[in-house]
Amino acid sequence: MTARPPDDRAARQKMRPNQPRYAIFLITTVFVGVIACLIVFALVYNSIANPLQTGTPPPVFTSAPTTPTPTRSALKTGEKFSAVVTDIMDKRVGLSSIDDGALVYETVDEYKTQLLDKYGNSIRLTNFKPGDIVEVETGGADTPLTSLSLSVNAWSFESPAAVDTGRKTITISNVAYNYDDNVIVVYEGKPYDLSNIDPIDTLLVKGRKDKALYVSVQTSHGTIVCPARPDIKNGSIGIDNRTLRPLSSAFEINVSEGSHRIVVTGDNIKEYEDKSVIVSTGDYLTLDLDGLVFLICKLDFQSIPEGAVVEIDGRVIDDVSGTLEMKYGDYQIRVTADGYETWERTVALESSRKTVTPDLAPLVKVGSLQITSSPPDANVWIDNVYAGQSPLTVSVEYGERYIYLRKEGYRDASATVVISGGYIPLPITMEPSESGEPAADLPGAGDPETVPETPEEWSE
Repeated sequence: MTARPPDDRAARQKMRPNQPRYAIFLITTVFVGVIACLIVFALVYNSIANPLQTGTPPPVFTSAPTTPTPTRSALKTGEKFSAVVTDIMDKRVGLSSIDDGALVYETVDEYKTQLLDKYGNSIRLTNFKPGDIVEVETGGADTPLTSLSLSVNAWSFESPAAVDTGRKTITISNVAYNYDDNVIVVYEGKPYDLSNIDPIDTLLVKGRKDKALYVSVQTSHGTIVCPARPDIKNGSIGIDNRTLRPLSSAFEINVSEGSHRIVVTGDNIKEYEDKSVIVSTGDYLTLDLDGLVFLICKLDFQSIPEGAVVEIDGRVIDDVSGTLEMKYGDYQIRVTADGYETWERTVALESSRKTVTPDLAPLVKVGSLQITSSPPDANVWIDNVYAGQSPLTVSVEYGERYIYLRKEGYRDASATVVISGGYIPLPITMEPSESGEPAADLPGAGDPETVPETPEEWSE
């Protein structure tokens, strides 16, 4: 019987490594390697993005003042000054000196820099905001600040304010604060001109004592342009809760950015309302009032002579036999017809219906009559109406006219003349009375009672 070789499976198992532990080892090694690489990458990136240097601001400054700002040279160790926080980026803070407006960016290390509020309590860098008035103590070149604290004398207001660029004052609640050329003015993080600020704008103003040092426009304004609408009788417009203004002439009004309510009223329109007029900062928005609805009056004409020409506000109306629909308002109506005097009136249409009856008067044609007498200075009556003493020239209506003359010491004289146009001379010779005495019962110049009214009476 052949002997079996010894079983070496146990030996092979002892030589084979433990597979689960080996896998854990590999995973751990890879994980540690990745973490190490990330740490090295972060350190390199931080050193590039945030170099430890002072005295030179970074290329991007979102809260820069409106005028070029001087740059402060490297600060000495222990130097103290008052400043306005212009920007905060990670571990660096932008500071504008209150004394000269010079700008510097300094590094803050929350483990080395003492950060305090105005009461001396410790705070974080995130508690500082642009515009804060701070007291600074430097740590020297290429080192973090020693301390950064909110100023005890600083104040802050957020409200509308009146800016007077001539006097360089900002008035808040009737208190005027001065400012100088170093004041920092921003809107949405960008430089802004103080002269663009309207009293309706909401400002965040920060300063110290009686001086404003930082202005941030919280809400700005646009302009609404309202065109003139003289066609609207007693028209007026209201914007939000402001007093109504007349529409007789165009005007502009500044309003805060956002949505506004417009109301237009007038005697000849339905009340118009628009609740969603959107105005953005810097907008110059002209209101569109084409949607106004005018009230309508039904206008009728009656007793118009045949062939008459009717004009309304200078426009000839071809047919006035029917009803015209007109907007409420005042209209200049003119009617002309042959043989009649022109009729012209201002007619107010302010109800649902109106009837116009032009009372055209027949046209009176006149001619010029010159009456002379021999002797002169005789009293003259025309159609039994005293006209004066001869010689005289008068305008008289067309037709047959009766002329009567009387003078003391002379016989009464008379004549009949037909006026048909142009100029008519009428010389009359008077004869002396037989006795040479004045005629009996001679009437005065203004007393024509005894003057015959017709030629028939003259001959009696």
